[in-house]
Amino acid sequence: MNDREIIRRLLEIGAGDGVRDDAVFAAARARLASPDDFDSLDAVARAAYQTACDKGWHRTREAAAAEAASVRLAMLFLATHGYGADDLAPLADVHARLLRAVDLADGVDIPAELALIHEEVSEALQAYRDPRMHPRRCYVSRGDEIVDVTDGMGAAGKPEGLALELVDVLIRVLKLGVAARLPIAAELRRKMAYNAARPARHGGKRL
Repeated sequence: MNDREIIRRLLEIGAGDGVRDDAVFAAARARLASPDDFDSLDAVARAAYQTACDKGWHRTREAAAAEAASVRLAMLFLATHGYGADDLAPLADVHARLLRAVDLADGVDIPAELALIHEEVSEALQAYRDPRMHPRRCYVSRGDEIVDVTDGMGAAGKPEGLALELVDVLIRVLKLGVAARLPIAAELRRKMAYNAARPARHGGKRL
């Protein structure tokens, strides 16, 4: 079953013109979870992370390793010139942090990144509550005014709006996944397959 046939059948079912067809739902789920789609997600995640590195927000493993080596050399030099453990303790702490950055997550502070994701979610809520902004439109600030620039991709200024804030959430999640070497795409595939097999309104909760 090709994409066009899947879409046609889903539209018929959604409009009430066709009976439920488990085969078409299975085909749609398989198409959604195809490896190519998730490989594309990995590519987007790597691009988001590289942009953050280019803008100075993350230290790469290579840079952290070079800095750790430099600190280690400084410690050895000072130790051979009469400096004791107490004198070297601050450098030892720096060295340990750099080694942890190399080993764990490119120097990313995971709790801080999670807090920033929370901040982006809060900004999405604020954008939704702003009576001047339609949830499906894009705006830029011009002084005390906001201007609808939905139809102009090249408009100057920081784009704002509900969709843009949700995009910021996605960007932060994806780049954190790359920085911390988390298999986001693979686990997304796993979780979607698990969710598809769960019963309707599982858990018995109101929301």
